[in-house]
Amino acid sequence: MNIKQILAGKYRKIILFAFDCCLFVAISCAFYFASILLNHHTGENFTYVFANVGILFLTIFGARIICGIYRSVWRYTRTLSYLKLIVSDSIATVMAVVISMLLNIFVGLELFLIMAPINMIATISSRFCYRLIYKYRH
Repeated sequence: MNIKQILAGKYRKIILFAFDCCLFVAISCAFYFASILLNHHTGENFTYVFANVGILFLTIFGARIICGIYRSVWRYTRTLSYLKLIVSDSIATVMAVVISMLLNIFVGLELFLIMAPINMIATISSRFCYRLIYKYRH
């Protein structure tokens, strides 16, 4: 089985989910290292930052699964699919903030208000690229 068969077959949605997870991890690492360089977060509150990132991860991907973001085939998407992604990520971010406050591990809004929109923009950009590559190749 070659890469073209994998991407065209039943594994496409799993690969798309894995790619989104990798994007989230990369953005999380970039945010954390940038905040260390700017002295916003120090090593002692790494546990709280990591816990908040974990909550954000679970709420974002949980909301995407519940909203059916990974059910559609992204090369045929319409505006409604992008709006559904934006709404699910926005609701998930608000839920993550509330959960973090309820668990008393909240480290600040900047984590949520920077990471979530960047992750959403990166995800939407990857979908646009997917569509462009598909149209170019077919």
